[in-house]
Amino acid sequence: MTTLALPRLSAGTPGTAAPAPAPACAHCGAATGQGRRFCCAGCAAAHATIQGLGLESYYARVRDAAAHAPRVAVDDGASAGDLARHVFTDAHGDRNLVLAVEGLQCGACVWLIEAVLAREPDLLRGRVNMTTRRLSLRWHGDADRAMELVGRVMALGYRLVPFSPQALAAARGAADQRLMRALAVAGFAAANVMLISIGIWSGLAESMGPATRGLMHWVSALIAMPAIAYAGIPFFASAWGAVRRGGTNMDVPISIGVLLVTAMSLVETMRGGLHAYFDSATALLFFLLIGRVLEHRARAGP
Repeated sequence: MTTLALPRLSAGTPGTAAPAPAPACAHCGAATGQGRRFCCAGCAAAHATIQGLGLESYYARVRDAAAHAPRVAVDDGASAGDLARHVFTDAHGDRNLVLAVEGLQCGACVWLIEAVLAREPDLLRGRVNMTTRRLSLRWHGDADRAMELVGRVMALGYRLVPFSPQALAAARGAADQRLMRALAVAGFAAANVMLISIGIWSGLAESMGPATRGLMHWVSALIAMPAIAYAGIPFFASAWGAVRRGGTNMDVPISIGVLLVTAMSLVETMRGGLHAYFDSATALLFFLLIGRVLEHRARAGP
């Protein structure tokens, strides 16, 4: 599951190899103790299930995609009755169930789930949509069969929860409103701070006094800093969540850049510097939020 790396030499002591990395879990790639092949019993069970089904090529597919298999999640106490309530019968008398899949990382995950479900003789359809992270099931037989099918997938280390169109629509609507509010705040701040910056640039060409320039920088700071703190929440929250889990994502460099530019501009304003860059920070957030809104709506679909 992990990429092998050659020992690196210490910069301070030539010829001295760095300590060997901790052994990695054979299923999810997380660090394990010495002499242990798996980090937990869940990963051991998932690995045994995959091996027993003859789907060992899953790990090769994950390595090719440079992604780790998801860690095993524990069911939150869902029972057969809970799932049966979400099963509906179509016009042909077939049972249908749509579930949200947590833990999808790449195409190898999709292949593994569909390969396992394809072994079920009464299953008419078992398809995973990587974009929406939904699993669609259709089968002949009793509605209680849903628990058995879901158990097949959860044994691989994925967590499945019943998909509710109403709950999803409400969640998407709330997320869309949050993004639109952040976009509006960033747009308001970017437009006003840019107008002030144009005045500062024009004044520099005509020997604007330092007191006037400092006042305009402070006005820009008063507009920009609250706007950045609010409009940057979608990026800051995502970046903090990734760092807290010991990883990273695209929002980490974005957050670092915005915060560094804001902090540097504040320091320059406090010391009466010639330049501040509040306009750049707010404009960057504004355009990034446009992309985030469009991405969110594209994922939501019609």
